[in-house]
This record gives sequence, C-alpha cells and structure tokens, in this order.
Amino acid sequence: MKRYTAFGRRGARMPRAGGIRSWGYYKPFTIESLDALYPNRGQYVSKVIQVTNENVNHGYLLDGDAKVTIEAAYQTSVGMR
Repeated sequence: MKRYTAFGRRGARMPRAGGIRSWGYYKPFTIESLDALYPNRGQYVSKVIQVTNENVNHGYLLDGDAKVTIEAAYQTSVGMR
C-alpha cells in the first residue's frame, strides 16, 4: 500500500521543482498588480487582516508573524496611487 504520512512518504513519488521536493510555489506580485486588485489601501489592509487571521486560526502562522504581516500591510503603498 502506498500512502503519505505526516513525516514523509512511503512508496510514492512527490513532485519536484528545481530538484527540491515542493508542495507549492511562490509568485511575487508587483505593486502595480496589487494596485489593480485593490484600488484603495483600506481594501488591501482589510484583506490582509482577514487572510492572516484565517492562517493563524488554521495553525499556518504564529501570532507574532501575523502581527508583523498586518503591520507591513499598514505601511505599504498599495492602493495609494
């Protein structure tokens, strides 16, 4: 029987990206693309707070990291052009 476990794999191949086992990818947004998605700063900050709190509630993010993320959202220029 092939199955994934919390600590690794047994009998199955995991996807590779650039020679490293990977479960996802990272694609940075430009300020221009974020401005197009969030026409004003309030919409952007609100969404960052919502998603950050969801990530904390699901255990993906620690409280301290969430605080830093939300503070960075308040400091950004997204939606201010």
